Amino acid sequence: KNCLSRTRLRGRQGMRVWSSLILGTLACAYSASAFSSAPSGGIPSSLRSGKLGVASSTRSGLRPSLSLKMEERKYSLADQVARFERAKKEKNERFLNIDSVYDGSYLKGKRVMITGGNKGLGLAITAELKSQGAEVVVVGRQTSPELDALGVTVVEGVDVTDEDAIKGKLIDALGGKGVDILINNAGYFWEEHETLDNLSMKEDMKQISICALGPLHVSAALANAGLINDGGRIAIISSQAGRAAGGVPHKP
Repeated sequence: KNCLSRTRLRGRQGMRVWSSLILGTLACAYSASAFSSAPSGGIPSSLRSGKLGVASSTRSGLRPSLSLKMEERKYSLADQVARFERAKKEKNERFLNIDSVYDGSYLKGKRVMITGGNKGLGLAITAELKSQGAEVVVVGRQTSPELDALGVTVVEGVDVTDEDAIKGKLIDALGGKGVDILINNAGYFWEEHETLDNLSMKEDMKQISICALGPLHVSAALANAGLINDGGRIAIISSQAGRAAGGVPHKP
């Protein structure tokens, strides 16, 4: 949980912190290490049973640099403002300066697929992956000038709620070559101030389809096609919209 402690940063600096935290945490958590024992084209029994391995956070990605007091904490503060103030008071460099703990060198030479990488956090992650020497494949409904400028492989016309596109165009785009990391980043949040007065079943189901079911179907499609390399990792990025108060995301 400490790996994902967040400040209320915004803009380019905020995206840099977010992308580094996510990629650093990927190095910590072997969420898909079970694939290392999978036969070609098959899903390992450990993945089917849900028994996945978890690695130590001491390997490349996030370097350990917590004081004993911080290490003994079991939970993070839910109040982001209070959490940030506490970090400043304690001079917690791990919290305040992402470069003090983040090492993305493990990404060099890795083949990474990311969904929804044309803007926002997805674009920031894509840029970081590229800068660290990864081979990046971005999949989504459309590209953007900023994404095109990065010089990565872009596959347009794939909606994570479209099963035919996932099993067809997305799989075909890999050309039979697997990925080392799959990052399910595509998401959706209704911009309206949602209350009981304007509750929308259509919008709610759209968000569930994209944010919850989309990652499962994309991950399953690659796994069933044998396109997760040995030791591969799968990341699913969720949103604080799930704990929004008064319809305002990120509000403590």
